[in-house]
Amino acid sequence: MTDINKQVNAIKKAANLPVDFRPLHGLRHTFASVAVSNGVPLSHVQKLLTHKDPSLTQRYARLEDSALKNSASLVGDFLGNVPGAEGESGS
Repeated sequence: MTDINKQVNAIKKAANLPVDFRPLHGLRHTFASVAVSNGVPLSHVQKLLTHKDPSLTQRYARLEDSALKNSASLVGDFLGNVPGAEGESGS
C-alpha cells in the first residue's frame, strides 16, 4: 500500500506550498462542514472525525443552525402545499 503522505508531500513541494500546509486536514474540515450543513448531528460528526473533545466539533455548530433553518423552511413549504391547509372549510 502506498503512503499517501509521501504523494501529498511531493505535490506540496512541486507546488511550492509551505511545509506546514495541511491539505488532508482541509478535506476533513470539508467533510464535517458538508455533513453538518446537510443535517448530520454534531454528535455523529464528532464520532466520524474521532474528536474526543466535543468542543473541537462545536466549531461546525453555526452550520447546524443554517441546516435547521433550511429544514424548517422545507417543512413550511410542504405544509403550505397540503390541500386544505390554507383555511379551506370542509364545505
